[in-house]
Amino acid sequence: MVTGSGGDAARPRTGALDLAGSHFNARRYWHAYNAFRTLVRTAPEEEREFFEGLTFVSAGLLHLQRRETRMARAELEAGLARLGPYAPAHAGLVISEVLDISERLLGQMYAGRIPSLIPPVIKYVEAPHDGPRP
Repeated sequence: MVTGSGGDAARPRTGALDLAGSHFNARRYWHAYNAFRTLVRTAPEEEREFFEGLTFVSAGLLHLQRRETRMARAELEAGLARLGPYAPAHAGLVISEVLDISERLLGQMYAGRIPSLIPPVIKYVEAPHDGPRP
């Protein structure tokens, strides 16, 4: 099992979080952005920074899809700054791949290239299971 900051990496996910992650993994970054924004507004105060990070990364990847590198850089930088402390996993989501690929994309953009978007994937941490499985 992956553990992350706060010791809550494996707590059960909500439907809203699953929806946001499925949009993100399907490269529907506009929808992921909106779903993560909803989570920012409804999450407890201590969780908002994490979801804001995912919101910024979603926006950055959307701008990169549109070949808007200046905006993509700004959004990805903001997302990485917020998500970094939560690596490798938090709130039931493994974000290490999101961080690694976002950093690689930023490096390519700072080198003057428009990178090909090989999309990162949000993976899920399995919640611990007490007792025998059915």
